Amino acid sequence: MSYSSSKEFTPHCPIKMADGRAFTDYRPRCMVNSELLSDVHNNSMVRSSYESRMFLQDNAEKLMERNRQTMLKNLTPCAPCTRPFSDQGTMYPQQYIVRCDGVSCEKIEVNPGGLGTSTRIY
Repeated sequence: MSYSSSKEFTPHCPIKMADGRAFTDYRPRCMVNSELLSDVHNNSMVRSSYESRMFLQDNAEKLMERNRQTMLKNLTPCAPCTRPFSDQGTMYPQQYIVRCDGVSCEKIEVNPGGLGTSTRIY
């Protein structure tokens, strides 16, 4: 592998990509299911497929939050971000903005030299 900069690669952090690789769980399905259903077993719940499905449906928000916290714990040391959200950083300015309300949308050119379109919903 070759990297454009030695600072871009660290062994415990994923390579900077914008396609969601950093948030993907690459563990086998059986391992993920085993971890999820261990909560069912630990709570002495009935272990039928119906009970397991109901557990997943009833606790979906908590399970998603747990996955989010795990992802943040894994990525926080990799990307300390001190830039405020209002700062656009290195993003190239957009040429158009599409403004939408509950009824219609309109496309407005804001920068003739820009690139792409941004959407704002009101």
